[in-house]
Amino acid sequence: MNNRLVSRWSETNLASMNLKIYNYLYCGKDLHNIDGLEEYNGRLDLRGYKIINGFSKGINSLFILKKIKNSNFKKIDFSYSDFSNTIWENCTIESCNFEQSNFKSVDFTNIEFKKTKFRNCNLSESILNMNSGINSGKFEDVDFIDCNMSKSLFRFPLMKNCRFINCNLFETDFDGTRFEDCSFSGVLDSTFFRGYSFFAKSSIKFKLFYNEKFHNKMDNIDFSQAILKGVIFAHKINLNKCKFNITDTNLLIILDSENVFNMAKVIIRSEWQEPYKEKGIVFIDKVLYTDDHKEQKINIVDRYILTDDGKDQPFGDMLFDLLVKCNFQYKNLYTRA
Repeated sequence: MNNRLVSRWSETNLASMNLKIYNYLYCGKDLHNIDGLEEYNGRLDLRGYKIINGFSKGINSLFILKKIKNSNFKKIDFSYSDFSNTIWENCTIESCNFEQSNFKSVDFTNIEFKKTKFRNCNLSESILNMNSGINSGKFEDVDFIDCNMSKSLFRFPLMKNCRFINCNLFETDFDGTRFEDCSFSGVLDSTFFRGYSFFAKSSIKFKLFYNEKFHNKMDNIDFSQAILKGVIFAHKINLNKCKFNITDTNLLIILDSENVFNMAKVIIRSEWQEPYKEKGIVFIDKVLYTDDHKEQKINIVDRYILTDDGKDQPFGDMLFDLLVKCNFQYKNLYTRA
């Protein structure tokens, strides 16, 4: 079915609409005003559409970058579409459907997504809402289902009431995305979450006065159905309102990072032998409890990052078990106090 939906844009009367659709996208015009486009299940039918390259009629037919700006998209089905290597700026996308759509290497800046679903889409190696000054877009009531979002970057968009279901989030950097009422299921591998944006595109004024004001509160975030593997929570992030799988024996929730890690280092120095002694101290100081972690009370440690996903099992198990022991001892001391 998807092959037919793609081919119809070159083989049917829709072929003559390609340039017009491109111009509407580029100029921010309403696609619903294009005569001849039909609806499918209550949405404008752009299934299978692939954005074309535009050329000016000037000297040497200069290439026009595939850019979509200042547009409002509502109730459009973009399934099987190809928007790879495009740039989107200051747009609103509402009640749209994206299934098996290609958004690889796209650049979103200040885009608002509302009541929209992405299923089996390629969103990898993309910038999923770069900021323009203090504006970094929004995702509200959005589903990401079985999507490839690996190695994509965010800045600090508002992410409210969104669901990530079995997505590929390998090395996805959510940076300072401001999460509210969201859930994750499936594997999160080497994924980054921060308390505020570390990579926001900004002026010196923004860094000095605004950056940390757009704080990621992580308000009611559910990781209970997720497997965390080397996930990084850093830069003053507050995990008090997050839900984790407390039955996962490969996951450790450290409630007082400074005391627990210091206790572990004392034991390592006094009881461990080389080469694990030095390695354990370095791992805590350079990976688990760096300067980027020291201003947050709660930290998350998983066995996978310590064992290098099974490649260094003896050391990883030894350090993980020690941290579990120290965390337990500290909780008992805190309770008695």
